[in-house]
Amino acid sequence: MRHTKLSTVITIATLITFSACEKKASNNTDTLKPITTMVAATSYTDWVYYSLSENRVIEISDPATSTNWDIALMRSHFRTNSGTSGNGNGGAFDAGVVNFDTYIQAPETGYVVDSTIQSFNFLTMDSTEVAANTVLENWGSLSEEMPPVFTPNNKVFAIKTATGNYAKIIILSYYGTSGSGNVTFKYLYQPNGSRVLE
Repeated sequence: MRHTKLSTVITIATLITFSACEKKASNNTDTLKPITTMVAATSYTDWVYYSLSENRVIEISDPATSTNWDIALMRSHFRTNSGTSGNGNGGAFDAGVVNFDTYIQAPETGYVVDSTIQSFNFLTMDSTEVAANTVLENWGSLSEEMPPVFTPNNKVFAIKTATGNYAKIIILSYYGTSGSGNVTFKYLYQPNGSRVLE
């Protein structure tokens, strides 16, 4: 009788341990699901700041010194928290036209930090210098018709976040449901510092 009770206790303890391990593994998988979102970045002068880790637009009083944001959008332009845009550890890497789901590891090096680009304002018809990421300028093509039409080219980009974590991103649309500057993108963020993106 004592032997039977002991066997029962061991069996129950084993099942509890196995269940806990399964739950932990499931939770790890849940944190790495791709997210598709749309950001209204319609202004020609104001940037919209976005946290990849929090999956939301955030208000930033001083983007140059804050590490709470990872990317920023203004019309067709993107920033990473790096270089001329911020003091974070950000940057962008052009992985080319590859399958988003099967691109599963960000590179260790080769990330381009932000510098200065020319931004054209179609309302005032003039151009100004702004801080942005030159690699992320290559997310799509611009037609020669007026008004011009932006078309995504299906490139995938690896992103280093402000805190040095990794993500991958692909731009899906520039027009959302209400006109230009409503940018829809899909991304997957790796929170544990690993370069593995799956």
